[in-house]
Amino acid sequence: MEARVSVCSEGRAGTGLEVHFNFYRESYTMKTSVVRFALVLALVGGPSVAWWMGQRVGASQGGVARKIRHYVDPMNPSHTSKEPGLAPCGMKMEPVYEDEGVETGMGAGDDTSGVVRVGAGKRGLVGVQVEPVVQGLFTNTVRLFGRVMADERRVHRLNAGVDGQVREVSAVGVGSLVKNDTWLASFSAPEARASIQGFLTATAVLDRQKKLGVEDSTPLGLLNENARLAADRLQNFGISLGQIEEIRMSREVPSLLRIHSPVDGVVLRSEVAPSLKFEKGGEWYRVANLDRVWIWVDAVGVASETFKTVREVRVRGSGFAGHLMGEMADVLPQYDLVTRTMKVRVDVENRELQLRPDMAVEVEMTFAAVDRLSVSSEAIVDTGAGRWVYVEREAGEFEPRAVETGNRSDGRVELLSGVEAGEKVVVAGNFLIDSESRMRMASRSLSAEEIKDPVCGMTVEKAVCESEGLVVHDAGQSHYFCNVRCLETYQRSPKPFVARKTKAGH
Repeated sequence: MEARVSVCSEGRAGTGLEVHFNFYRESYTMKTSVVRFALVLALVGGPSVAWWMGQRVGASQGGVARKIRHYVDPMNPSHTSKEPGLAPCGMKMEPVYEDEGVETGMGAGDDTSGVVRVGAGKRGLVGVQVEPVVQGLFTNTVRLFGRVMADERRVHRLNAGVDGQVREVSAVGVGSLVKNDTWLASFSAPEARASIQGFLTATAVLDRQKKLGVEDSTPLGLLNENARLAADRLQNFGISLGQIEEIRMSREVPSLLRIHSPVDGVVLRSEVAPSLKFEKGGEWYRVANLDRVWIWVDAVGVASETFKTVREVRVRGSGFAGHLMGEMADVLPQYDLVTRTMKVRVDVENRELQLRPDMAVEVEMTFAAVDRLSVSSEAIVDTGAGRWVYVEREAGEFEPRAVETGNRSDGRVELLSGVEAGEKVVVAGNFLIDSESRMRMASRSLSAEEIKDPVCGMTVEKAVCESEGLVVHDAGQSHYFCNVRCLETYQRSPKPFVARKTKAGH
């Protein structure tokens, strides 16, 4: 509508301007009110109409009134109630109908023992998939952590065979890699001079006899033996074989005696220092050859007999790429009470020194294949208190089944009990089915009649009372008790408790 303004011939607004302007204002106000009312009706009336239509559709399916079984928390299906209201999360409790889930969704089967039905239309939406339990060869592979240790048979301890004093020390320390005959330190030992002179005398006599080629009253073999014993005596003092040969060639008694590494390896211990006095029997160095090392593995929950079937051992560490092959060596008979583990020893070739003492490694052991039932690990529902699978009894009907599991390997789990070969179990969609099953079992506990001790009023379980003999059958009624004391109290004077129970409406 246009707003027209009439102007009088005198050039001022007259009555015509006021009439037209007032008409425009009233028309605009009316239109605004209509628009506001329509918006309110759309926002409020629309959901209300939809809710009403939903109730009408929900209340009647095919012309038959639907019966509400109970109400459920939409955020926690295990929380159910017989009455409507608000859930602990603040959301409205949703109704669950008796016939819900048979064809259009998920629901109970023919009982409330946790059996769940998934209609054909809902199955694809939920993503339920099943696989059969397989009977066949199951190869078990376990991964354990181990610690690298030097092979005790390849550890060389360099000890003093005579009293003396350290004079010079090399730069080699604990953890250093050394080669065979590497110089480590030098020492002086006055007591060793007489033995060195005896060695020189024995070798001189032997050399002279060999040069002349004539045997006197002393056989040449005995001279050889005397020279060898003298050399062994020097070696026991801690003098290296290289220096003993130098003494034989130079025919001189050295002022300092040298300590050399006997093998290629790593220095595990060093007890020398400049001017350090030592006594006979004291340890100078400890050197380990690492061409082959031990790995001690902590085995948890694995029987010692099981390790006899190990077929392959792989060792992986953070300090190198790939893996090294090992061999099962021994299982110690002792049990570590602190760590609650057994010690298993693995031998590993270590030519390139990829493994060093005290290094932490991962040990993968593959056992011999055995004939076992197995299923995908995705089928196992671990509740902490037990392990379950959902078995498809018939098309769309799933039953919870407690199982006992064994080893795990390559995404599969060994099944020891609970299922049979060929049975189909759920491997996808377990979460939703498990939630629905728990809701059904919670519904059963709500609908079950509570049995209370007539003396103390405590809720008891019928099966437990019957197994322990805490039940009295009197005048066609059965009374269950939580303990022997309540049972004896009832037997002495049952009338007050029977009257109380009758008054309470039980």
